[in-house]
Amino acid sequence: MKYQIKFENEVLSFQLINATQAERRITLNLGYRTVAETFFKHLIPNEAEIDHAINFIEDEIMRHNELFEANDTLFTSDNKVVGIFSKNGLSDLHYSRQTTEDLFSSYARVIMGAPASLLNAEITRDDVAIILILREVMHHLGFTELTFIS
Repeated sequence: MKYQIKFENEVLSFQLINATQAERRITLNLGYRTVAETFFKHLIPNEAEIDHAINFIEDEIMRHNELFEANDTLFTSDNKVVGIFSKNGLSDLHYSRQTTEDLFSSYARVIMGAPASLLNAEITRDDVAIILILREVMHHLGFTELTFIS
């Protein structure tokens, strides 16, 4: 089964593609803009805002048992995700879960008070929401790699 993720304003969708079955779509109420507007009251969210968002994201992921059949690689052609990696100096097609975690950690340092200049890129609430959701999805669903496809 191949899992492809797409970030939309109001939902997060997974396309499940299997050679022997019809394609399925699973939609979670985890739109990056919704997460940013609901939980992030500051331009750069603070730790409490991130914690509340994490709890919401985890709860929403756990409601979808069919996603726990996931395999090792998560695929995306989502330009928003590609853009976040790219503007932070990452331009490969394949990234380990650890690389995603490291990228989130660089945003987390800024969230905890480090100067925003530590990032090689402008930090936005939407970017924080996307990388946070991606991190939680990879962690809780057991994806070990993210692969960009066209």
